[in-house]
Amino acid sequence: MKKEIKFNDGSVYFGSTNSNDERHGKGKLSYTNGESYIGEWKDDKQDGFGIYYNSEGIIVKKGFWEQGVFLKKSEYFDKKEIKELSSKYRKLHYDYVWEKNDAYNDADYEDIEHPFSKDKLPKKIRSDKEFVYSLLKPHTDDEYIEPNIDFLSFLDEKLFDDKEFVIQLFLSVSDNYDAKEKKNEIKGFIPSKLRTDIDVINAAGLNVFSEFGDRILNSKEDILNIIKQSDAKEFYDWESISEKIRSDKDFFMALSKMPKRSQTLEWATKDIKKNKKIISSYLKTAADAIKFVPENIKGYETLVKKALSKKGELILSLNSRFENNITYIKIAAKNYPELILSFNKKIRNNYDVSLICIKQKPELLRYCKTSIKSNKKLLLSLLKQKNKDIYFIKYASQNFFNDKKIFNFIFFHQSYRKFLFKKEDNSEKLSLIYKFNKKFIYNPKNILFLIEKTVNAGYPSSDEVVQFVCDYFNYSKNMNLIRTAIKKSEYYYTGLSKQLREKNELVVLMLQHENMYLYKNLPSKIRKDKNILDLIYKNFIKRNININNVYDHNMLDWELYWYLYDRINKEKLSEEVYNEEDIEIKVADIGFLDSYERYKYTGQIKNGRAHGNGFATNQEFQEDGEHVFIKTYDGEWKDGLPHGTGVYKAYMQDEYPPSGETEVHYQGQFKFGLKDGEGEMYENGRFLFKGYYKKDKLIRKLSS
Repeated sequence: MKKEIKFNDGSVYFGSTNSNDERHGKGKLSYTNGESYIGEWKDDKQDGFGIYYNSEGIIVKKGFWEQGVFLKKSEYFDKKEIKELSSKYRKLHYDYVWEKNDAYNDADYEDIEHPFSKDKLPKKIRSDKEFVYSLLKPHTDDEYIEPNIDFLSFLDEKLFDDKEFVIQLFLSVSDNYDAKEKKNEIKGFIPSKLRTDIDVINAAGLNVFSEFGDRILNSKEDILNIIKQSDAKEFYDWESISEKIRSDKDFFMALSKMPKRSQTLEWATKDIKKNKKIISSYLKTAADAIKFVPENIKGYETLVKKALSKKGELILSLNSRFENNITYIKIAAKNYPELILSFNKKIRNNYDVSLICIKQKPELLRYCKTSIKSNKKLLLSLLKQKNKDIYFIKYASQNFFNDKKIFNFIFFHQSYRKFLFKKEDNSEKLSLIYKFNKKFIYNPKNILFLIEKTVNAGYPSSDEVVQFVCDYFNYSKNMNLIRTAIKKSEYYYTGLSKQLREKNELVVLMLQHENMYLYKNLPSKIRKDKNILDLIYKNFIKRNININNVYDHNMLDWELYWYLYDRINKEKLSEEVYNEEDIEIKVADIGFLDSYERYKYTGQIKNGRAHGNGFATNQEFQEDGEHVFIKTYDGEWKDGLPHGTGVYKAYMQDEYPPSGETEVHYQGQFKFGLKDGEGEMYENGRFLFKGYYKKDKLIRKLSS
């Protein structure tokens, strides 16, 4: 779209613009003095072919512009060639990075040749900074594929003489996950003259003083600047620093205030290392500095205590006399309780040391002597610490678990009680509750308390408290409490033994909750009980739910669903077999008919069930997800299940019938939903073997 734009200086532009109302495309700019430019524009600047006229209409310049600058013909075509070459070799490099990334774990990873090798990179772009910078940019939105710097060895060596270029190289990789390795690789290309430049040193993170040159090694300001800016953990060849600086109090006082620079005290002369003021300053920010303090200075022991109070594990790297001194061990243990694991049995059994350690980390009780493990007063005090779990008590002596007052304190304390029933990790066989005396944990009053306090009880397999209560029921057969529990939640019934679940009165109590999905927990004897089935039917009818909507009942037990379906539709039941197209069928949790999936069916139907010949697939219900896993069955059915001869296929992820790759392809006999009889197994249309199956299991191969 062409537009007229008037500027404050009186000049007028008429031509194409971009979305920001900037001159972009073809247009004419008329100046107040009569001169004009007609040609191409880009982002508000002359860019491309154009002609500049004077006030008399005579051509002054004719040719190409770039970002507002007129280029000579040779300059233009040089730049054009460089752009084309840059684009070509940038793509080659990107393809190389992708290939290397894909082959990262393959044996031929190192054999992949760089596209710039063997002088393939044209001279015109070997020294082009913009080309190099473009290679350092991320190649993709994939966060796992970062720029690769294998190309550095193919560049013009003169580029590395350019300070700004070298600094830019280091900055471009500083955020990479492997920044340290890449920086080390770039360091190999830095000429010696730049290794003494403080800006390059800081950008590169150089940390070998002997390479910095005399000027820097004699300037404490420059050295301080380098250390402050560097992310290097250590510096090497510090002996190269002039002795004048290594004996300078102000220099080391400045270093002492920098975090994580304790090792710099090692560089100091003897006089500096004896300076109490400097040592104290170091110990405020870096306790490790005590390693470099001479032991013969006055007040050394006091300095050690100060260091240990900040970093207890230092005691293991100091003179052994401190490791055997209880006074120093106690100081160290206050912030490094794991110290108890490092000492001999004598020190480990020291009551005061153990006490300090377990107060910081109660789980260290495991390593304490029996007198501490059986100290009920001490263990109770640890229990009362805020924001602590109580799993450490599993290491207590048995007298702790035989104490009724302690049990009651934990059991009736809401914050502590939850830990009694949860295992600390999967390796634990039993939860903490079982370590206590049976008289306490199986006290009927305590069981009643748990029943009353438990809100929204769940299946015993996922609810530790319900599981514990059911364990008690199966052990005690306390019918009064069992009735109370089931009245509150039907899930207590599911954790009972078969013997208890066969009691009609408990079944009736459970069914009062109208949870049809628990039918599967009924013993087979109860499932056939006419009175129980009548009760289930009445509960279902009372809820006014449409039994014919199979999706609403996919999780309902197979046998119960068809019992309810037949009873509700008894007037419609017949021997008639008819055809239906694209209807949803009930799944059975048998074979491939998983109750968590949905299937559409086309074929013969009898009394609501697939019966005869038909085709079923889950494809329609898979296509809403990120990936599809399609299953199909084409063959004979009986009473809603594959039965007779049929073909079952499970397709690979995101593969579609009929020609997609299959993970499972079985062609043969089925019985009540399961592979049963002779059948052939294929893989992507290729015959694997013929076998004999029983209840979905391969019994033997007949041929291959």
